[in-house]
Amino acid sequence: MNPRANFGFRIAVVCCLCLAGSVAVAQSARVFFSAPVNLSHNSPDSALSYSTHIAVDARGNLNIIWAEMDCIQIFPFTCTWRLFYTRSEDGGATFSTPKDIANQNPGDALFGPQIAISPDGTINAAWEGDSTGADIFFARSTDGGATFSLPINLSLDNGAASDPSLGVDAHGNIDIVWQSQSFADQSFNSFFSRSSDGVNFSAPVSFCSPGNSCSAPQIALDAGRKINLVFVSAPCVNCIGDVMFSRSANAGSNFSTPLDLSNSSAPMASNPQISLGPHGSANVVWSKGASGSEQVFFARSNNGVAFFAPIVLSNGAGNSHFPELGLGPARYSVRTRFGSPYSEAVNAAWLDDATGDIFFSSSTDRGLAFSAPKPVSSSVGSFGTEPYMAVDSDGRVNLVWQDAATNNILFTRSNDGGATFATPRSISTSPSFSTAPQIVADAIGNLNVTWFDETTAIEDVFFSRGTSFNLLRKEVRELPASAFKHGNQRFVILIHIENARRALDHHNRTLAAGKLLDLVQHLNGCGSSPDSNDWIVDCTDQLRIRNSLNIVIAGLSQQSY
Repeated sequence: MNPRANFGFRIAVVCCLCLAGSVAVAQSARVFFSAPVNLSHNSPDSALSYSTHIAVDARGNLNIIWAEMDCIQIFPFTCTWRLFYTRSEDGGATFSTPKDIANQNPGDALFGPQIAISPDGTINAAWEGDSTGADIFFARSTDGGATFSLPINLSLDNGAASDPSLGVDAHGNIDIVWQSQSFADQSFNSFFSRSSDGVNFSAPVSFCSPGNSCSAPQIALDAGRKINLVFVSAPCVNCIGDVMFSRSANAGSNFSTPLDLSNSSAPMASNPQISLGPHGSANVVWSKGASGSEQVFFARSNNGVAFFAPIVLSNGAGNSHFPELGLGPARYSVRTRFGSPYSEAVNAAWLDDATGDIFFSSSTDRGLAFSAPKPVSSSVGSFGTEPYMAVDSDGRVNLVWQDAATNNILFTRSNDGGATFATPRSISTSPSFSTAPQIVADAIGNLNVTWFDETTAIEDVFFSRGTSFNLLRKEVRELPASAFKHGNQRFVILIHIENARRALDHHNRTLAAGKLLDLVQHLNGCGSSPDSNDWIVDCTDQLRIRNSLNIVIAGLSQQSY
């Protein structure tokens, strides 16, 4: 074989290997979702569920809260509001019985619940309650959600407090911001409070410039214990508002003079969102512009002191709304990933109401330049709303949204940093109305999705869990040695999973499912204790792995696979 032919042969072999490898990667990375589970169904089913929030702790435990309103349909038409909490320690296979943690009086409304988990596993919750006018309340659990403290009123002001944003830093300090509207002149103010123990909170401090109207505050805490805030500020109630940034480096004792990020004469800015990079960068998105030409903007600071000039991310013909931001490691295609080091990626998504599409754009150069916006919903006759993004620890971009054409919650995923996205598919799989999805990834990369659905007579909270062959292997690899009955059984389990994946690579779903079912036979003894046939003897770990296996097995049998 001559040298040139030899070179061509080598290229052909490499290309074939890359193609085979890319198919294997695609099969291994495909996400399977569990059947939707109704978390809030009550009997009789008369309570309307709304306003939910989900958080995952370092051990993968799921913590979900939501508000419910139950009204008597005859005079005097009184309503009862509750704030429910539930928890799963086995990857969503089972959930605790929902408990009301607000302890409000009948007739007192509540809205906007938030939940955040401390490094030690303490569960922190905040919400707007109307027991003494509109105020911000806080409660916490130090026993894994078994009990919660009595709610504390944090705001205690003369306005209507609402929309709390809650954060917990690496040392367990709790920081919270909210907006409050004056009953006198309808102007807004924004406040901050902090606690080191979840019992005693500092007196609320305004970070709004005197005379301004400040609303929509969002908080983000970095590894250096700095408190980062974004909010909308206007010089008067009906004046043009801009997105502002302020930071505290001394635990909230004082905040820096607000920086104007949007700085334009366009109408009111809205929906500011902030996300922090691992090295302290502050990344902010927002919507701003006249009706019919509202666009999504992005600004970044590498030091929290100075920001680069804003970049326009969207270029739609209509209004661009609901910007979402997700940071993570950059992903590269098979062609380039062996030659390029991974770096930070900034990912953004939003809705363009002219086309009804969810658009995506990303940057791999620290926000200096972004890719051209691309539609990821792209379903003829569809109309996407309420996008929500989760970027996992491997840089995979996961998006969910409500599709108004089918009334379903749709999901898509990119394994290559947004260069390509999978065909959107339904998670809710219900003919009824589904809305307001949220998605979060745990430390492994498993996906957890909540939404509201009217499958029953009235709106309830639903949940679904997403996992893959890759995540199955990762879960098993990261279990402690003490979780296994014998030292070699981690390897044996991984071999079973690999054999199933190879069967799937050959398009034999039945054989792949059969091999995983064989594995389940050695992971099915735990109720409260393992049996002699179990290879994983830590019951919490076994139940979580078994649930992931069952999700993949069920997914392999679906016709839509």
